[in-house]
Amino acid sequence: MYVDPSELMGEDYSVDYEFPVTFKVLEVDSEGGLVEHEKTVNYHVSTDSRFGMVKPSSWTGRRKAPGEIQMAYSELLQARGRFEKALDQYDALISRIEKQADLIQAQ
Repeated sequence: MYVDPSELMGEDYSVDYEFPVTFKVLEVDSEGGLVEHEKTVNYHVSTDSRFGMVKPSSWTGRRKAPGEIQMAYSELLQARGRFEKALDQYDALISRIEKQADLIQAQ
């Protein structure tokens, strides 16, 4: 599920948080019995809540082809980026309108 927000939205997320999760894994031994052991997996999440799980900064390679989850998540991040940009533009427009209204009222 890892994606690279800097490639999608042009934003740097260089600070990521790594947290380990330990799973119990069952395997069948050579005699047909079950053997339980633990496996720890490290997950990387952006400290910016918009991005969720992110590609670890130490990973410099690229995937040969993204999976369906990565493509859907990438589209979601891009849509959110477009929304945030539109919201900033809207806020700027409202600010300009309010300043013009203040000028008109002052005159």
